[in-house]
Amino acid sequence: MATTGESVIKVPVFGFRVEIDGLGDINLESCGKLKETLEIIEDNEGGQQRIADHSPGKFKAENLPCVRPTDLADRRIFDWWRRVRSGIQDKKNGTYFWVKAGIDVAKMEIKGLLIMEHLWAEGDSNEKAKNQKEEFTLKPVEFGEPTLL
Repeated sequence: MATTGESVIKVPVFGFRVEIDGLGDINLESCGKLKETLEIIEDNEGGQQRIADHSPGKFKAENLPCVRPTDLADRRIFDWWRRVRSGIQDKKNGTYFWVKAGIDVAKMEIKGLLIMEHLWAEGDSNEKAKNQKEEFTLKPVEFGEPTLL
């Protein structure tokens, strides 16, 4: 049943924060979409191309590209990257929070995160250029259900 009227909670797209188990709030400036896709399996009965049956296949959570300000004193993400890069299976769970006026209003669990790409910094000879960004990509296994707080 659809929710209508005053009971709809509208959360701004820009209000969010992400916590990762063992790392805490990771101070992101931007984060990719929490998106899942479902593979559709098409079966043709009797080998006939015109009679097809569709059924759900595997679902997958899309990668999460993340960006945060580079802080040379905060090596939490880089150290995680180094552990994974050395061959250690260091999957972590996390939580995505929707934030409105500085207050957490809802959350969603992110299960089985693995860091799969890391960019520590990029060179620029212009000292007045924008601040350096730490960019990394997380691969989640799945997302939980959104929960109001």
